[in-house]
Amino acid sequence: MQEIIVESDEDLREGVSVLSKNEPKFSYALSACGPPTLRKDVNGFEALFKIIVGQQLSTSAAQAIWTKLKVCDLITNESVLAATESTLRNAGLSKTKVSYVKGLALTDLDYGSFERKSNAEVIQELTAVRGIGLWTAQIYLMFSLRRSDIFASGDLALKEGTRLLFDMNQRPSSEELDDLAQLWRPFRTIAAMIIWRYYSYKKKRKE
Repeated sequence: MQEIIVESDEDLREGVSVLSKNEPKFSYALSACGPPTLRKDVNGFEALFKIIVGQQLSTSAAQAIWTKLKVCDLITNESVLAATESTLRNAGLSKTKVSYVKGLALTDLDYGSFERKSNAEVIQELTAVRGIGLWTAQIYLMFSLRRSDIFASGDLALKEGTRLLFDMNQRPSSEELDDLAQLWRPFRTIAAMIIWRYYSYKKKRKE
């Protein structure tokens, strides 16, 4: 099956329109905090490195580390291989993440080939690399390859955002969220973007 690519604002609006017509809760979220904005990350080593930095961290903490890495010119395959562990640690990476990114820099992933592969094939290839789990592979598919039908059901913010938006008593499990998200195909990526935006909106209102 041909993968749908969210390439433009028009593509994003189409998905938002379909979702809001089919699910009143999305319509409510859109009226409360507006539509998500198009996100088109770079692909390749730099993109995966940035996602690894963000593992298990808040958005603000991850961005602070990534900014420092960029200032120190430590975001390319070559610069990571040339850097010492202490240099990368001083930029904010944990010892574990240093080992992950060093390992990633040594892999021979053909990033260009991912555009021709299915979601399942990309996930299989990426998760074979140490330090890249399902969540990291899914985020790469969503925003670097811009696939329209990916849902990172293990993401804590998606779970909490879904709980808030759908008035649930407790956060859904990954399995429950996966089941619910089946209703949002083939625009599960855009559904996730709406939920993330709503979660951020609710979080800011509590501050």
